[in-house]
Amino acid sequence: MSRLSVHALVRQMLAAQWRWATVTGAGPLVIRFDGEDDPVEATPDTLVSGLQVGDRVRVEITNRRLVIHGKAY
Repeated sequence: MSRLSVHALVRQMLAAQWRWATVTGAGPLVIRFDGEDDPVEATPDTLVSGLQVGDRVRVEITNRRLVIHGKAY
């Protein structure tokens, strides 16, 4: 599986401001957006501690920056 290209990531960032994703790696943090086959190339910032593989997270996408604001319980 290849990771999303930078161009694909930019298209996603321009298309949406908030998306749901799943944590696929915890060290370093890696996420995969819903509906995508491959994880995101960029490492997101997070406002949530203790994220684990499999957690569902809400991601803000602004100015090419990914920020995890919360996780589903």
